[in-house]
Amino acid sequence: MAKTLDKSFSNIKFLAMDVDGVLTDGKLYFGRNPDPMVAFHVQDGFGLQLARAAGIRIAWITGRKNISILARSRELEIDDVVMGITDKLATLQELLTRHNLFFSHTAFIGDDIVDIPVVGAVGLGVAVADAVPDVKEAADYITTRGGGAGAVREVVDLILKRSGRWDTALKKVLRGC
Repeated sequence: MAKTLDKSFSNIKFLAMDVDGVLTDGKLYFGRNPDPMVAFHVQDGFGLQLARAAGIRIAWITGRKNISILARSRELEIDDVVMGITDKLATLQELLTRHNLFFSHTAFIGDDIVDIPVVGAVGLGVAVADAVPDVKEAADYITTRGGGAGAVREVVDLILKRSGRWDTALKKVLRGC
C-alpha cells in the first residue's frame, strides 16, 4: 500500500458511510411490512464497535428511511444517523462542523453514483468491492469485500492497525463483552 494511503488511514477521526450497498448487500426484501427487510453483517457491527472504542466518531448517511437502519444504529450506538437525504456532501459538512472535525480526517465508504462527491471530498474515499465503476474510479481505496459482506470491517481494521490504535480498541471492546 502506498505510503500516502497509509497516512490517510492513520489520520482518520470520523468514519461516515452510506448504508444500502455498504452496510447491507443492497438487496431489499419486500413483504407485508411497508419497510423492506435488509441484512447487516455481524463483522461490520463488531468493526464499528472497535472504531468507537478507538475514539472514532461514526455516521451513517443514507437516502433511504427504514426502521431496520434505525434499529441497527441504536444497537451499535452509532453517533450520527441521517436518513432520507439527497445531498450527502452537505450533510457531511454539517456533521463535521457540529463536531469540529475536518474532511481531511474523515473516511467515507460508498457504493453508488450519489456517493461520488463525498468519496472525492474526504481524506480517505473508499468504494466497496461491488461498487459501481465510477465510485471505484473516484476512491482512494477499494475494499476486497463487498457491501454487506464485511467491507466496513475491512476498512476499520486498516484504519486501526495503520494508526496504532488496534490493540487498545480491541482490549476495550473485549473488556466490555
